[in-house]
Amino acid sequence: MEILQGVEEMLHRLFYDRREGLLARARQEFFQNYDIPINDMGNSVKTDANGNAEFVVYENSTRRDIAISRLQIWADGKDPGNAYTAGNTTWCGIFSALGGNPTTLKDFFPKTSATQLIPLLQSYGEHAAPRFKNGENIVFRIFNGPATTNITVKIDGWLKPAGVNEDTY
Repeated sequence: MEILQGVEEMLHRLFYDRREGLLARARQEFFQNYDIPINDMGNSVKTDANGNAEFVVYENSTRRDIAISRLQIWADGKDPGNAYTAGNTTWCGIFSALGGNPTTLKDFFPKTSATQLIPLLQSYGEHAAPRFKNGENIVFRIFNGPATTNITVKIDGWLKPAGVNEDTY
């Protein structure tokens, strides 16, 4: 009886553990070498009394690069029929940030003054997509926007293998 149990344990270790190891290596290989889609990743925050806010939209702790294909900006009570129109001093942008402080402006809106700012839907072509390197968080800032209003920013895009030349995306 003990011999059978020992053989059973040995077979289990031989096949089950080997299979689990192969699956773990396959998952790791896939994660390191292939693009992974991200959809509707985002965050929300309430602007202050002056319409200013800054928050992390996506924390990139994946050891991968991110290419944004689509950016959505929404505000409570605003829709295409009741949009928030930017004044001459109103703008928002997405920044990259290593650690806590935004360092590089990747894109900004509106492109011309006194145009619709919120809601906003921006799509990027593959080679025009803002890219965030391994460890760079995606940060959103709005200046002089709608006061004390919930702002939601969502992104779609791709997690790319870190360190790949951008020209090959």
